[in-house]
Amino acid sequence: MGVPLINLLAPFHEVYVTSRVARTSKMLTLHYLQGDALENQFLDQILKQYGPFDAIVDFMAYSTQALETRLSLLLSGAKQYVYLSSSRVYANSEQPLAEDSPRLLDVSTDQEFLKTEEYALEKARQENLLRSSGTHHWTIIRPYITYNTERLQLGVFEKESWLFRAIRGRTLLFPKDMAEKYTTLTFGGDVAWGISHLIGNPRALGETVHITAPKAVRWGEILEIYRDTLQKILNIRPAVHWTDSSEWIKNVKKDYDAVRYDRLYDRRFDNQKFYSLCGPYKFVAPEVGLSQCLEQFLREKRPFQKLHWKYEAYVDRITDEETPFDEIPTSEARQRYLENRW
Repeated sequence: MGVPLINLLAPFHEVYVTSRVARTSKMLTLHYLQGDALENQFLDQILKQYGPFDAIVDFMAYSTQALETRLSLLLSGAKQYVYLSSSRVYANSEQPLAEDSPRLLDVSTDQEFLKTEEYALEKARQENLLRSSGTHHWTIIRPYITYNTERLQLGVFEKESWLFRAIRGRTLLFPKDMAEKYTTLTFGGDVAWGISHLIGNPRALGETVHITAPKAVRWGEILEIYRDTLQKILNIRPAVHWTDSSEWIKNVKKDYDAVRYDRLYDRRFDNQKFYSLCGPYKFVAPEVGLSQCLEQFLREKRPFQKLHWKYEAYVDRITDEETPFDEIPTSEARQRYLENRW
């Protein structure tokens, strides 16, 4: 979301972007500020030197305690503070989700879950901080699952898990209970467009808005979109080993709550509030956007990020396959694979 948002804003506004690494820009209106935006001292320095801003768009991931310590600084530093929450905050619903639909934090009866700092709960608690701040010059945005060429999810797994083995012709592992559920994947550029139209919008102040594609599809359909694209580009159609339950994901993912309190819910959205604030907009259809992003990744032979060797080993164990050692780059990764494969 960040890069397309910069591309939308910088031609028309002075844009300042924090970055931990040194970056340069050819655009006179785009300025990179090197430093760790998690450090309050760095943030304070930016606000004093370049602020106050018309808007701050906050893509950072905080603990609730960390946000609480800096919230007054952020709110005082701009006419509008745009906080990125998540549509993961919503509880299960048989109806399309609207911004006033119940949140997990407010309706869950799972006391052990409520004691955690799970992502959906953290975001809801941080929303509460804004609402109790005594100000209204903020906007809460709730994206859901976003994708682009570098991020292509299948269930709770990134492309570094499922796609890495798929392009090597190995079998994918996927649960039937998840495959039957509806989800909503939104192209990152579409979310950026929505954010750009909420920035500076006086009717967006003190409001919560989710920016999600209008079309929901089943996870099983998304899997087929990926398989069709792989067959088109690489002439590979990976086999799928189906499991009845998603319980096996506990063996390879620490955050199983993301499965039972999100991916096993039907996630459809009511976008009336978004359209009322931003006007008409045509979102990229998932079958088009997902296929195009995967095709671009494959044709350009882009590198994978950090691979998930515990996942590879576990899926190989279930499917009775093996990953050749020449695909595993380090001795540490090979050891991790062996420990989990056998």
